[in-house]
Amino acid sequence: MKITIHRGQNQIGGSIIEIASDISKIILDAGSELDEEIPVAPQIEGLFFGQASYDAVLISHYHGDHLGLCDQILPEIPVYIGKGAANVTNVARRYTNKAEYNFTDYMELYNYDNDKIKDNDMYYVFLDEVQVVDKFEK
Repeated sequence: MKITIHRGQNQIGGSIIEIASDISKIILDAGSELDEEIPVAPQIEGLFFGQASYDAVLISHYHGDHLGLCDQILPEIPVYIGKGAANVTNVARRYTNKAEYNFTDYMELYNYDNDKIKDNDMYYVFLDEVQVVDKFEK
């Protein structure tokens, strides 16, 4: 498994993290930078331009620095978010006369006993052979 931080490690906001294995590639968050009036997507081929090469985008929460580029993701790539976060996001977008985001579906978290996780529950993700890559290494 390989984790690539495309953006967000040297700033507050604009988070875009890729998690890839031999069989799948997903993006965690597609955020705009906090100081951008008009969000500009970074040149990530297969996510924002070219042929889609990601299996999904997972949005962690409804702040713009985590989902502000959702409308620039290639339409073939499914985008998932929690239902409450989607509702808050789209109410805010309607209020500011912006088009709503078209999320593919809503995420729900389950524990190892297949019980739905409540907001105050703890949950863990176990990963084997994780490699973290800083896209902007010097």
